[in-house]
Amino acid sequence: MNGQNLTYGKLLLQQMGNNETQIRFKMQKDGEPVWDQTTIDRLWVTTQREAMIEAGPPPAVNAQPSNASEQKT
Repeated sequence: MNGQNLTYGKLLLQQMGNNETQIRFKMQKDGEPVWDQTTIDRLWVTTQREAMIEAGPPPAVNAQPSNASEQKT
């Protein structure tokens, strides 16, 4: 790869428990570690979205009907 600057990243996942995973992002350019906050932020947002999709919808909350505060006599 003649004179090209090569940048690559790794996403490292380690299960910590039944519902917990440790995530690490590793990026390098020409073999040296680099820190690119914009890329890290984008990866983190995407990762959070994927986790929410996999988790499914949140449990339903027992909502009271709008007239529940009215007492019947």
